[in-house]
Amino acid sequence: LRSMGEFVKVRSVALVGLYIAVFMRQDLSTEIRALDCDRVKTGAGGSAGNKGAVCVRFELGDFSFCFINLHLPAGQTAKNAAERNSDMRQVLHDAFSDKTITGATRRRKEGFLRQGLFTAGASGCFVV
Repeated sequence: LRSMGEFVKVRSVALVGLYIAVFMRQDLSTEIRALDCDRVKTGAGGSAGNKGAVCVRFELGDFSFCFINLHLPAGQTAKNAAERNSDMRQVLHDAFSDKTITGATRRRKEGFLRQGLFTAGASGCFVV
């Protein structure tokens, strides 16, 4: 990687056992726009961070990026699968939003914009 230039940490965010960090070549890091991060708790009805997601998004040039690290419920039953699907839906809805999937207001957090600018499933969105 040294041959590609120096790398700097752009942003990181954690939630209990989850962590995400974005590193970028130093010469590109000054070109970042709309940098934001968020946490979405899905454990114990959204009040515990034992399950959920940490997210980082930004724009670079003509591209927008959103990285999500998830910890979803385990298990092979239909109930477990339904819970995972529900939690994923909540993460995609609540991340970077000032409202929860149920319509409640999410508290402001220092360093988290939560302006509702990101729309999951919009044109050009790709979920891996």
